[in-house]
Amino acid sequence: MSKRMNELALRQLDKKLAEIKFDTDPPDKRWLRSIRNTLGMTSRQLGKRIGVSQPTVLEYEQREQKGTITLNSLKKAAEGLGCKLRYALVPKESSLKELREKTARKTATIMVEKTSRSMVLEDQEVSESEKEKQVEELTRELLEEWDNSIWDVEAE
Repeated sequence: MSKRMNELALRQLDKKLAEIKFDTDPPDKRWLRSIRNTLGMTSRQLGKRIGVSQPTVLEYEQREQKGTITLNSLKKAAEGLGCKLRYALVPKESSLKELREKTARKTATIMVEKTSRSMVLEDQEVSESEKEKQVEELTRELLEEWDNSIWDVEAE
């Protein structure tokens, strides 16, 4: 993808993600059981609605709580509960753009520090303000070039 298209895609996806409000965690990691109980529906009744046995419904609920349920099973159960399954990958930062910027800065800082260490050994140390200026310039360059090497840094 071209740099321009990358920037456009990033802005569009950030806008879409900003509209999603996922600030609520499932109660005890159990949407299925919580909704089923709130509706007053038994596991046998849900099983009948989705064409599985009562023990399978309980298995779905256990797998949801463990985080091992498949999206297909979760979707099937949601439909039986009169719900829709929606899922999203929501950035921990405020946006994907901010995530890229933070990661590019971290990469730039690591690169400048490596260079700085070798310069100290050669008795050519640069000031902290000069290092900060180099980090800023390198960060800007990494972002402008859509350099994917920024993702080679260790995740926090």
